[in-house]
Amino acid sequence: MKMYAHSGGPIRSALVDDYDVILAGDAHLFDRYQERVVVVELDANRPVAEDVDVALFDASAQPELATCVL
Repeated sequence: MKMYAHSGGPIRSALVDDYDVILAGDAHLFDRYQERVVVVELDANRPVAEDVDVALFDASAQPELATCVL
């Protein structure tokens, strides 16, 4: 796994979930923190394509995936 040093700007995050409504709600949670967290990927149907600092994955609907290593 590649490890990247953070650039010092906002944390670049990707949100991964099966449901668009959950993704929209999760993205809205970060609205107040735009100077610190930027959601750069938000899609329920495609893999993360951009370099991000963190990917938030909701495994609640798929408990079998909760133990897999991403």
